[in-house]
Amino acid sequence: MDRQLEHELLRRLLDLHDERSTSLAAAPRRQDTSVYVDRHRMQAEIDVLLRGHPSVAGLSCDLPQPGSYFTALVGTVPVLVVRPPGGGAPRCFLNACRHRGSAVAAGRGDSGRAFTSPYHAWSYAHDGTLIGRPLARGACTETGR
Repeated sequence: MDRQLEHELLRRLLDLHDERSTSLAAAPRRQDTSVYVDRHRMQAEIDVLLRGHPSVAGLSCDLPQPGSYFTALVGTVPVLVVRPPGGGAPRCFLNACRHRGSAVAAGRGDSGRAFTSPYHAWSYAHDGTLIGRPLARGACTETGR
């Protein structure tokens, strides 16, 4: 930062302290409450702030060891973040089964061998690959039929 600008800002800060004042507006700003509940405005903000840009889902300390995972919402998108059991960089996936859209994980913990949908038990590997569809056509059911 420019040394002269630093001095100017410091002088202004000390003046405000002496005046027991701030650099805020002289009067309160009135905001219509519809701004906080307008669906179109919210969607526009999501599009501008979250879509098409990298977003922070969590910190590396949220995945302390290989096999750790956590779930989060990034904007309105449910995500699953996992550190592969073999180690390496965390991976992030949509936290939804491609069959019925139900979440394949909740909260945080140790992922075990796979992530499994509670709906029809479709399972996914730690790299997001579909690895099992137990009730799919041609697959065996619990009764063996």
